[in-house]
Amino acid sequence: MLLISCAAIEVKEAELKEIRSNKQYEDLLTIEAETPQTPQSIDQKDKKDTGQTDEKKTSPKEAEAEKKKKAAAAKKAAEALKKKKAEAAKKAAEALKKKKAAEAKRAAEAKKAAEAAKKKKAEEAKKKQVKKDQVEPKDKKPSEGDPKKAESKEEDKKKKVTFDIEWPPGPLLEFPLKKRWPNYEDTENFSFRRPINDPYRINEKVKLEISYFGVTAGYMTMETLPFKKVNGRKAYHFRMTIKSSSTFSLFYKVEDYAETFIDYERMVPFNYVIRMDETNKVGENKALFDWKNYKAYTWERKIDKKKGKQEKNYEWDLIPWAQNVFSAPFYLRSFTLKPGKNLKVLVGHRGENIEMTAQVLRKEKLKTKMGTINTVVIKPKFIIDGDFKPVGDIVFWHTDDDQKLVVRMEAKIKIGTIVGSLDSWSRGQK
Repeated sequence: MLLISCAAIEVKEAELKEIRSNKQYEDLLTIEAETPQTPQSIDQKDKKDTGQTDEKKTSPKEAEAEKKKKAAAAKKAAEALKKKKAEAAKKAAEALKKKKAAEAKRAAEAKKAAEAAKKKKAEEAKKKQVKKDQVEPKDKKPSEGDPKKAESKEEDKKKKVTFDIEWPPGPLLEFPLKKRWPNYEDTENFSFRRPINDPYRINEKVKLEISYFGVTAGYMTMETLPFKKVNGRKAYHFRMTIKSSSTFSLFYKVEDYAETFIDYERMVPFNYVIRMDETNKVGENKALFDWKNYKAYTWERKIDKKKGKQEKNYEWDLIPWAQNVFSAPFYLRSFTLKPGKNLKVLVGHRGENIEMTAQVLRKEKLKTKMGTINTVVIKPKFIIDGDFKPVGDIVFWHTDDDQKLVVRMEAKIKIGTIVGSLDSWSRGQK
């Protein structure tokens, strides 16, 4: 049996294949390279036009016979073509019928799953209420209890955010745009959904050196790859890789990558894929945004050294124009980053609706390996299901130009700060 070694963890080939295969994901997403159309070949001129003829003279009788022969051949070819077109039309009609039946089946299954989930949630809530009634006295007054907790709950209520969202009149990728969507996003530098100054360049690449307490732990690379066709639509292709340094790999190896595709016209993500290959775990997470039915799906599968096989699946209603956790940082580059702005973007992740705000703090001259760079500093915050949940101080430095590339990041954790500083870059092709 072939084993694929992942440092301290070993995974069978069949198990790895099982982690990375997902029929539902593959059925709903087709990705193709966008290749330019090859020009049609130009017919050569008849030799008579150039005077270079080697045709032999024929008698009228032979010419008539040749004419009849060509007419018969042309008729046969026309009949064959007609038959071929009829067969192709029949196959296309059958394929369309099959596709519609499959879509109807998936919709019915999704509806059934949603109803089951709703029923299960209601039953769990009922059980919790029964347990609560058994533990707490029924005559307990609302004012009783810890006053600090009551005050905290009151504060939480104040922090609740109701998403004031205007819903599109149809499937998000299909209805005609007549104004700037959505109503909660900044409008500067946008024409409907497209940024007027496109910040993304093919083959742009930024490599950050990741350090912790001054020691190089690894490298993070962010890049924009050539356009792809996703479900027949032109899409941006963004990728991020994280790899531990040779020294750090002696203690813990990390070799992860993530990628996402964003629709070129509507600037919304189709998916993301995160593949993990680390000392203690191997896994793959996939997310799919179905904009036709406003549904989102996430599949998470991994093999952990201590906990073994683990799998989690999520399905939820998708909010219009939402990004995913991986596309959001790239999407932020499409906005105009002016100090004092508070940019708002919605993110769908693991069954939750997350409101992300990015505060543009200041402009700063940043010294790097590549020289001194004019930058804009932003700080993101998250509101999850209406409750503000700080994720620690995370700050990004973007170039103060049309591209707005990330050239530095700092993330405070429980002990110390993780720093990503510019190691190298390529500005890409305009």
